Amino acid sequence: MFWTAFVWGVGVSFGASLGLLFLAVMLCFVVAFCTSDRVKKSTELAEAANAALMRRNELTEKQIESLRDIAHVIDHVGGALNR
Repeated sequence: MFWTAFVWGVGVSFGASLGLLFLAVMLCFVVAFCTSDRVKKSTELAEAANAALMRRNELTEKQIESLRDIAHVIDHVGGALNR
């Protein structure tokens, strides 16, 4: 009688632990499935922001090059006028 109760108890405990594990895994899948649209939109927004920042950096580099050229011309013309 003891061994029957022991085997049933182990079986119930094992089944309950597997059931809880299955519940946790399924809950993770449900949460991931429900939030995938938000993550996708967030990722698209981050990529667009990164592209805009890269474009701004390129424009800033061009602006700095133009200002450097202007300063070089002013220095060249100013040196020629002082001669």
